[in-house]
Amino acid sequence: MIEISQLKSNIKPTLVAQKYLGQPVKRNSLGLWYKSPFRKERTASFLVNDEKGIHDFGTSKHYDIISFVQELFRIDFKMSINKLASDFGIIAQNSISNELRIYLIQRNKEEIEVVKKINNWFYQTYGLLCDTLKENRKIEGYLKGVALENIYKQNSSLEILTEMFINATEDEKYELYKFRKEIQKCL
Repeated sequence: MIEISQLKSNIKPTLVAQKYLGQPVKRNSLGLWYKSPFRKERTASFLVNDEKGIHDFGTSKHYDIISFVQELFRIDFKMSINKLASDFGIIAQNSISNELRIYLIQRNKEEIEVVKKINNWFYQTYGLLCDTLKENRKIEGYLKGVALENIYKQNSSLEILTEMFINATEDEKYELYKFRKEIQKCL
């Protein structure tokens, strides 16, 4: 039998939202923002935060992952638990060995560390791109000839990269990370 606490401790609200709603409209320090899946709206008012859960500011309703899945798929409590367990590969506590449980926990920790590493690189590199572009623009007026031509070429590359970083989805961040050595050469 799947324990509710097991579901809630292993499945974060942001993962649930991304699985069932896709990529957010925006993200900020409060969490992920979506347009409500329960009504039409122009501005995203559906906030998903791993610590605070899921909140629909349009209706003032608050959800945990189970009640959200219930309402989203219009299913009962038991079916929502089974859906979450199935969709996220959660196995009942007593149906797996301790060795497998430890392995799964370790794997999850490793995945989280990889995501942190990629996000750290992404935001540091984005900052460096902006800083380098800003510094280059300061010195453009003092350069002539080949030096000016070279700085224009570099700025062109930096502008393209900066746009890519600004508009990058989570999947695109990982793709950019794969080319980090080439990106570093542009700086």
